[in-house]
Amino acid sequence: MMDDEAVIRRALERILKMLDYEAVIVVDGKAVIEAYQKAVADGRPFDVLILDLRVNSGMNGQDAASALKKIDPSVKAVVSSGDPTDPAMVDPSAHGFVAAVAKPYEMQDLAKILEETIKNDK
Repeated sequence: MMDDEAVIRRALERILKMLDYEAVIVVDGKAVIEAYQKAVADGRPFDVLILDLRVNSGMNGQDAASALKKIDPSVKAVVSSGDPTDPAMVDPSAHGFVAAVAKPYEMQDLAKILEETIKNDK
């Protein structure tokens, strides 16, 4: 999971733990790419990534998703934003994402998106 706001990272980490997911939390796109590559090298690839669309500094989620697709075309990235009108939120697949999840996060929405994304990978 990638988000540049510490409060969002902490909240999402708590939600993911309550949903029984193991999470790696990073601050920007560069860090998520490094974490993804390390997880693959360690034989523990991520099932899904949640990427913040906009960040104040560093690589944003859109650029990270594009870079990750070049590394691994099968990567499953979910776009996350507080702006539901952003084109990537309206049509995630047209922007390289498998789904979208709006902030503030609702546990049941997040659970459904993660379950569907992971299930479609099997």
